Amino acid sequence: MTLLRRVVLLSSILMFPLYLFALDQCMAPTGCGAANGHNLIKNSLYPFSEDITGSTSQPIAYVTLNGPTFGWTLLQTGCQNMSPTGTNIVAGGSFNTRLLGYMQIAQAAAAPGAEYEIQFRIDGVEHGWYVRKYNGLLPQGDHFNAIAQNLSAGSHTFEVYGRLLSAGSLTFQMQYIASIGAPSSYPVLKDVNSGSFTVTGAWQQASDTVTFTNSSTIDLFPQAYFQMDSGTPGHHMSLGFSLDGATSVRTSDFAAPNYYRDGINIFDHLIGIPPGTHTLSYWLIDRDGGTMAISLRQIELFGLPSSIGATGPVFLDWIETTPLTTNPNSNLAPSFFATHDDGIVCGQWTELFEFTMPQVAGDFNWTGDGFIELLGQDSGDWTKAGIELAVDVQACATCAPNGGPRSTDMHFVQESAPIGRGQIYFFTDAMLWGPGYPGGTVVRLWVRKITCGAAPGAFRVGKRYLGMKLVPIDGAECYVNH
Repeated sequence: MTLLRRVVLLSSILMFPLYLFALDQCMAPTGCGAANGHNLIKNSLYPFSEDITGSTSQPIAYVTLNGPTFGWTLLQTGCQNMSPTGTNIVAGGSFNTRLLGYMQIAQAAAAPGAEYEIQFRIDGVEHGWYVRKYNGLLPQGDHFNAIAQNLSAGSHTFEVYGRLLSAGSLTFQMQYIASIGAPSSYPVLKDVNSGSFTVTGAWQQASDTVTFTNSSTIDLFPQAYFQMDSGTPGHHMSLGFSLDGATSVRTSDFAAPNYYRDGINIFDHLIGIPPGTHTLSYWLIDRDGGTMAISLRQIELFGLPSSIGATGPVFLDWIETTPLTTNPNSNLAPSFFATHDDGIVCGQWTELFEFTMPQVAGDFNWTGDGFIELLGQDSGDWTKAGIELAVDVQACATCAPNGGPRSTDMHFVQESAPIGRGQIYFFTDAMLWGPGYPGGTVVRLWVRKITCGAAPGAFRVGKRYLGMKLVPIDGAECYVNH
């Protein structure tokens, strides 16, 4: 499934009409592996990168971490045939960047509760250091986020390293990283409070309050990370970001983990913040009335321009709160599969919602964030608990060369559905996916149980949201896509 995803994505981009895709290709380095999806924009003031491993990727394909060890192993980097070697960010000016990652554990010879750590590095400097527990369900998909501030113009290497602190081994089968940048004049902040804090059955501010100033209207990606040190497994926890002391625009919900210590990265967005000086914090509650001890309470923010000369909206989002149960007999599939039958060969899909980004003039990259609340397994055989989520983007229903839809995915990953409460925080990204078709761009969020090597089944979904942001490519000279 991973290989199919990349082939669909890359061929969709390369077939894009010239009137919507004005940049030329800089180069197409060979020897990086057919399924990597190494992509970058050269010399943009808003640099973009994406790197995804596959079974044929070089120099990194699937990676096994063996433990216990304090030594670090490289999990993902840029293409080694770029110059300089490993380059995956090329910026036209000083910039801030939002760093995104998804790591899929496909095999485990370690006990549930085994602990691993991830580091995000740019040019060897650490910009994010996170802990996770192996939860005993395969595949296990973990999403991460970080920011880096005031980096210099030119070439950079964004890499991810991992280490297993417990006995045994964990094999990673899909290491997917992406970054989106903005000129360093836009707001960006990172604050970490390493002290302990107790979450209770009442809303409390859990992070420090950070202050930022913007001279123009911006869109903001607030991010959170904290380490959960003790709590009651399965308890219903909620988090909300507060801008300027106001009640949060939305909240998201997660389950207290089964094993401690464990970490979690939160993704969210705020649209259309007016010029001025503002404050940001996050708040937490245990809705089941228990307590959770947390530490390393990190809050980050990353700002992008809200108005970029486009003729239509440049940031749209959607939220649904009505619970539903997936339909394993829907006979539905996302539009980016080569054929409908390809789309349902490993399970039939349930659409969680859709919305349309209206036609907008210009060339853009895309970035975004999302959340799905999992309410547990429902019917069917859950001996194997693998599920998939997909963000399906369809720009035109009939204008591909074969007369089918011109579509791509902007996130397509595997997770596992727990017996009870769970959650998926995730990101979206795409390079130069033009939004210029007269009918706009339809965005759909899908989920399914994986039935290849497993039986069908249904699971329950609660709250879900998705935000999609168009990002300019000012200064870009060309693109790399291979």
